[in-house]
Amino acid sequence: MGDAVLYQKYMLTVSTDGETVAYATFSRERNDFLKPVKLTGEQKISVNGKPMNYNRLDSHHMVSYIYSLKLDKGTQEAEFSFVRFKDKDIKNKLAKNNSLAISLPADLETLEAGKAVNWNGAVKASDETIEVVMVKDDKKQYSEYFAEVTPDGKGFVFKKMPEEKGKFKLTIRRYKTVPTTQNDRTADGDMTLCYQDTKTINLK
Repeated sequence: MGDAVLYQKYMLTVSTDGETVAYATFSRERNDFLKPVKLTGEQKISVNGKPMNYNRLDSHHMVSYIYSLKLDKGTQEAEFSFVRFKDKDIKNKLAKNNSLAISLPADLETLEAGKAVNWNGAVKASDETIEVVMVKDDKKQYSEYFAEVTPDGKGFVFKKMPEEKGKFKLTIRRYKTVPTTQNDRTADGDMTLCYQDTKTINLK
């Protein structure tokens, strides 16, 4: 890959059931992670001292990341170690922050168009992103629908509902992104902490 700098992008996802997965990807160009770079030769990426898997996706896989590793449920932080050259170890750390924890109501069984649902967790902050997606995934079709965050930042609402009925997978995610602290020369990067919860709902 020559002498081009590499931009780093990391994520740590924490699910309600405690599953914790670390992700990483690299790019030659700033914010162009649709053209990821695979590390070769002496280059490597590890998290908490363990090599990350190339292109092995989990059940909550993030398609924009090409390295991942499932961590132990009790893990409180992820220290990413990126070796570009053998004499340079670039380290960046993401720690769990329980104030970002978010989950869907335990008694939520269905959804109605225009009816707001409050999540369990803090109100959305200005530096956070909340994503709520409803997915229909079966042998016949794949479709997804996104909700909007309510003005008070406490919940979400689907303005329109799908015409099809039946079971859907509903996922809520809270993202908070900060800059990397160590970089490959002039390149910068970012680190995202994501809390998420998923449940099956039934549209009648």
